[in-house]
Amino acid sequence: MPLLTLSQDQLYELNDAANEVLERMLRDGQDAAEIKLRALPNLWNAFKALRLVMLDTLDTPGMNELEQRVLAATAHPKRKV
Repeated sequence: MPLLTLSQDQLYELNDAANEVLERMLRDGQDAAEIKLRALPNLWNAFKALRLVMLDTLDTPGMNELEQRVLAATAHPKRKV
């Protein structure tokens, strides 16, 4: 697999976009395709990878709180209305 290089600005933009989608999924629920494809846990893992590169840690109050919400939503997916 080729090495991916991103600027700090690109990392921040991807982080913001991933955070917006995570928050939308948690707030509004997921559609059937997102649930079937496990979009929430896959996005969560990608988001954690971004944050780790950016902050060199995942142990922050915000990440800890968000992780609890993601784990709960993954265990019991809420269907988007």
